[in-house]
Amino acid sequence: MASSFKAKVQKMGGFLSGMVMPNIGALIAWGIITALFIPTGYFPNEKMNELVGPTLKFLIPLLFGYTGGHTVYGRRGAVAAVSPGSIIALAIMSPKGKLFVNLAGYVIAAIVSFVIVAFFLKRDKTPDDEVGEVGGIDMSQFVESHSAPGEEKKAVAANDVEFPKRKVKKVAFACDAGMGSSAMGASMLKTQLNKIGMSIDVNHVSIHQIPADIDVIVTNENLYEAASSAAPAGVPVIAIENFLDAAEQAAIAKKIKDMAE
Repeated sequence: MASSFKAKVQKMGGFLSGMVMPNIGALIAWGIITALFIPTGYFPNEKMNELVGPTLKFLIPLLFGYTGGHTVYGRRGAVAAVSPGSIIALAIMSPKGKLFVNLAGYVIAAIVSFVIVAFFLKRDKTPDDEVGEVGGIDMSQFVESHSAPGEEKKAVAANDVEFPKRKVKKVAFACDAGMGSSAMGASMLKTQLNKIGMSIDVNHVSIHQIPADIDVIVTNENLYEAASSAAPAGVPVIAIENFLDAAEQAAIAKKIKDMAE
């Protein structure tokens, strides 16, 4: 009963973070614009200050609504412009004298998003002697397990099971939102798989949105039960205690290779 309740709480937390994290660039952009251009900001600017209110009242709620709706029901039509045609349409619909302000908001959000994404993409360029460091800092000291009593033993026991042979083309590294620890874990796991000659897809996903074509799922031990419930039928779930531990990642890579046909 307790574990079922915990799984529901984790699902709700994943849903909420799934609404926020994809829009983190827009939130940071709004914060920068606010800090710089409001009347009491560092560089007061009347035109740029006009972005603050509409962004907070309309753009950010629309983005949250879209990502939340996508999480529940899938894609039903975007509310944010992503194509050149849509940007042109927005420019045409901009009120007289507001064209610069509207376009500046999208440019600033795009730049901030690019910087954030570039930071995570650079994590893929890890050296062969991977030691669980990010930017020269040993991150393992910041990672701890929050498993409920007994759950860790369940995950470890499940890992001890000999998985049957199967085709392995896609691996999912899953966390609550599918954007934080899973992104870094997926990068490290791919490095370890490449080292042992396995060139396969390793994607980071939310445990609440695991694709049906995934062949193996790797997740933190405290999410093992939730991931097992959400996994497609027959797909093995492997628990990891510390996703930044290169030795543990190497052991999981070997386990995946052993089960591959």
